[in-house]
Amino acid sequence: MLFDAWQALVRELAAHPQSPVTAVVERTGLQESLPDWTGLLARRLAESAADYYGGDDERWTRFALGRALDGLRGRVPVDQVRSALETFAPKSAAAGQRAVETGMAG
Repeated sequence: MLFDAWQALVRELAAHPQSPVTAVVERTGLQESLPDWTGLLARRLAESAADYYGGDDERWTRFALGRALDGLRGRVPVDQVRSALETFAPKSAAAGQRAVETGMAG
């Protein structure tokens, strides 16, 4: 998971080069567990469906995964997020139709 969080860690290390690594990790919040990360995932998917601009299922999966990882990256393994996304996420056609119905299609 550190690979997924490298940007936050590098920025924090650059801003505070004399800090011990443990302090840097604490400041990034990466050590905090997210017991209800699936709840956050569900909220992000609902937001993503409203913003989705259309395409096939693979495009929807990439779009939704990118949105879902905002806030989860470096804290929950990407493979777990992807698996949960495939379980919870609507398919692209449903997401795109919802965006059209709500007037939020690009």
